[in-house]
Amino acid sequence: MPATKAEIIIADKAYSAREQVIAPLEAVGKKAIIPSKDNSKTPREFDGREKDLYGARHLLENFFA
Repeated sequence: MPATKAEIIIADKAYSAREQVIAPLEAVGKKAIIPSKDNSKTPREFDGREKDLYGARHLLENFFA
C-alpha cells in the first residue's frame, strides 16, 4: 500500500497491524485512518475529522455489500 497514490488510507480494524501496515504508510508520508482493535493495549487516537472519514468508509462498504 505505500506505493498507492492516495494520501489517506482508510481501512477496517482488521488491518490495525502497526508494524505491517501503519508504520510503512507513515514512513512514506501517508495518513492511516485505521481504528485500533477493541482489545488493543495502546489504542490509536482519532480526531473528529478522522472519525467522520471512517464513518463515510463504513457507509460506502455497506452500500456495496
